[in-house]
Amino acid sequence: MYQSGFFVMTILMPVASTILFTLLERFTGFGKMKSLYRKILIGIVFSVTAVLATEWGLESTFSVINVRDASPVCAAFTFGAVPGIIAAIIGSAYRLLSAWLWNIGTFSAVACSLSTLFIGIAAAVTQHFLRKHYYFSLLSVTAFCVIAEGTHMLLIFLTHPNDIPSAYNVVSECVLPMICFTAITVTVSRLMAILIRKENDKFFVSRSEKSISVVIERILIISMFVVYLFTSVLTYLIQTNAAFSRSEDMLLTQLETLEWQTEKASEEMIYNLMIKMCYFSNEYETPLYNIYKDSFKDINHDDVIDDKDVTALLSNYCKEYSATQIDLIDENRTVLYSSNSEQTGKKIADAAFFENIDEKGYYVETEVRQDKSFLCSGMSFISGENKFFRQSIYIRCLFEEEMLPYFIRYYIYTTAESFHFGNAGTMLVLSATHDEDGNYEVIKPMVDIGEDTIPDTVNFLIPEQMQPYTLTEVNYTDKPHNMVYAQANGLYYVTLLDKEISMQERDISVLITLLMEMDILALVMIILYGSIRLHVIKNIDKVNNGLDEICQGNLDVTIDVRSNREFSMLSDDINSTVHTLKQYIEAEASRIDEELALAHSIQTSSLPCIFPPYPNHQEFAIYAHMSPAREVGGDFYDFYFIDKNTLAFLIADVSGKGIPAALFMMTARTTLKDIALQGKPIEEVFDIANRQLYETNPSKMFVTVWMGLLDVNTGTLQYVNAGHNPPLLFHNGSYEYLKGRTGFVLAGLKQTHYQSRTIQLAYGDGLLLYTDGVTEAKNKDEQFYGETRLQALCNGIGTADVQNICDTVRNDVNCVAADCEQADDMTVLSVCYHGSAAPFTVKRNFTDTPDKTKEVIGFVTETLTSQQCSDIMINRFQICTDEVFSNIVKYAYPEKTGEVIVELELYAEKTVMRFTDYGIPFDPVSFVNAELILSPKKRKPGGLGIFLVKKLMDNVEYFYQNAENHLILTLDKI
Repeated sequence: MYQSGFFVMTILMPVASTILFTLLERFTGFGKMKSLYRKILIGIVFSVTAVLATEWGLESTFSVINVRDASPVCAAFTFGAVPGIIAAIIGSAYRLLSAWLWNIGTFSAVACSLSTLFIGIAAAVTQHFLRKHYYFSLLSVTAFCVIAEGTHMLLIFLTHPNDIPSAYNVVSECVLPMICFTAITVTVSRLMAILIRKENDKFFVSRSEKSISVVIERILIISMFVVYLFTSVLTYLIQTNAAFSRSEDMLLTQLETLEWQTEKASEEMIYNLMIKMCYFSNEYETPLYNIYKDSFKDINHDDVIDDKDVTALLSNYCKEYSATQIDLIDENRTVLYSSNSEQTGKKIADAAFFENIDEKGYYVETEVRQDKSFLCSGMSFISGENKFFRQSIYIRCLFEEEMLPYFIRYYIYTTAESFHFGNAGTMLVLSATHDEDGNYEVIKPMVDIGEDTIPDTVNFLIPEQMQPYTLTEVNYTDKPHNMVYAQANGLYYVTLLDKEISMQERDISVLITLLMEMDILALVMIILYGSIRLHVIKNIDKVNNGLDEICQGNLDVTIDVRSNREFSMLSDDINSTVHTLKQYIEAEASRIDEELALAHSIQTSSLPCIFPPYPNHQEFAIYAHMSPAREVGGDFYDFYFIDKNTLAFLIADVSGKGIPAALFMMTARTTLKDIALQGKPIEEVFDIANRQLYETNPSKMFVTVWMGLLDVNTGTLQYVNAGHNPPLLFHNGSYEYLKGRTGFVLAGLKQTHYQSRTIQLAYGDGLLLYTDGVTEAKNKDEQFYGETRLQALCNGIGTADVQNICDTVRNDVNCVAADCEQADDMTVLSVCYHGSAAPFTVKRNFTDTPDKTKEVIGFVTETLTSQQCSDIMINRFQICTDEVFSNIVKYAYPEKTGEVIVELELYAEKTVMRFTDYGIPFDPVSFVNAELILSPKKRKPGGLGIFLVKKLMDNVEYFYQNAENHLILTLDKI
């Protein structure tokens, strides 16, 4: 468990290190550290992860599985070549030292050390040169890891050429886990870097956004993968067939050897017995000679031989030599003498038995005869010229079935042969028992590989349907074996080869071939990709860079890519096309310039451009100016009288620029003016205009509008804002933004309803309207002009001269953006209210509560101050307001709160203040007159405040009408 836990940690450490350094580079000052120092530090940290991966590997039967190679690859692909090389060198050196000093993984130490160094340097070089200005995609990273670990496994074979089986055990055990774990570690690390850096992994963007290099990279990787799979399957099938063929050849060869050995053993053992019995030399006498010697005192005389003596003598020799029967047979195939007296005088029916004696003078067979009693028999022929016999004679020896294994075993052992071949082969000789009908019944072993009895499973080795001399797979000793058998002379000859061991050569060959093929295909892919990138993609980039400049308007660029005939033709065609296009553009530009100049003149003349526009109206002053970003623009302003006292003025900004915006601007301006001149409320003007513009707007353009209706007599301003910039309001000596909730743009949504707001302008108050071309103008540092700068500029100007305000704003914006091209239309409109000879009226409702007294006094003070009233008048109205409002609270609504309406009417010669409430009827004027005649002791509390009001005002009137109390205070101009 602990080992597995440490191994998982080694997989997570490169991922965690990648995440850590990527976050530090993006969100902290670590990314600003000197590049070399930063990369060295990253390389050292990844070296530590490589060292720990060596120490905390996952032990298996023949090897240790680890992800050491992932550390330099992660470092190189994410942070550059230097960290990758540092991690590779340190990780490689530690792997070698761990084997030399601590005897850790000595078998694969050299291969593992070389692979870490090679893989790290390969990743660094690949990142630096092949994709110098790009990061590898996830698929490329995964493919690199698979190839790198395949090379690692191949190095294990290369460093152990004399011990390929051991190298195979190591590689076959760890190749797939190391490829998978390394690929997963590096790919996840790369993915985390992509997510944190918000890179666009080019392998997963849409087809139209992929570069040709990425498409080629993907096609090459996928193609090589398909080729690799196809060749891998083909190689496996070919090697498998070759392995089976080798196994079959080996088994058939050993089968022939076994048959020959078995036959040779039978011949030799029986032949040797014949020699001992039938022949003699000067050194010794043979048994057959002894027969004659013992039977005849003189072998040359014609005495009759005693049959019983010969029979007894032959029987003794049968016992001595383990024979079953020994016969002496004449040329007529008649048994002259036999160890079995019953056979004497019988004729041998099998003529082939005699005819098979070859030139050697003897014949041996191992087939069971008709009598089923014998398995082995041998016959020797002695001609009549022999000095012991006056006629030719045959000698036949028969042996029981059980004797043959001893013959065979003895022969095999004495000739130094074996029933094993290779390190996995076994040979068997099997015989069969017979049923009553003479058929073979149960196969049983005659000769096995040792002294032990062959397992019972041998009975099932040769099923009835199995063909002789045919390779077949069987289960022998609980393991799959390839088997070939043959049947001859009543015996079964079987050769077996352990399938797993016999297929190991195939597996080694396939594995080495696939690993080498992986590297070859990778090398081919790199060469192809590098060649395509050098000769095709690089030239395409040159052409595209030139085309980019042409598309940006630089028609003087010449494409000069002539590395081959195709690009030379492409360059000439592009240059020719650009030259022709340039001529057309120059001609067309001249015509368009004339038309745009006319359009500019028409647009400019359509807007009010005479100032002051209304010389007879002294109540206000207005001025506006528009500077389009192009010859024509989408901004516009307008002002006109709806009736003799109501001035409409507005500013607007159409989405887009140029001619489309100008056309939509004309439509919007005309629509708004037509509806406004009908005298409709301003909210309804916007509702109708929005609906009409939306329905006649196939291009889905929209317009932001700020429009106000100013009563020139009273200074009351009612306005609607449809998504436009908030104007600057000049009031009490400074400019403030008139902000608030705005409506949606015109022509944006069909069913949009707009709400109006109302403000009161006093003498000298004013407004500055502008479009976003003012506040969003940029300088060379990409900084906006901004609302703060605009407000500060206006506060330094005031509202005395509306034209000066507009000109100053325009000049300041142009000064800030002097080095930049004007990006948007810029429009400003300034209006200043000068007041009117007609009475100035203001009205406000208040809740009847004591804490509202200060608010009412503030309202009165603010209103009188805005109309330039004297301090004496303001002081008097403050005192009267305090007294009257307090009395209304006390008497009109004694038990509940109510509404109080306060109105001020300012005339040239006087000022009138009205208090209206809906409380209990109460006449303060009569109350004061009645109470003041009483003595102080008899007079009720109160009344002196109202008395003071009468003294401060020139006239105080009261009346009750329609359930309303009305108190009117009048004060002449002071």
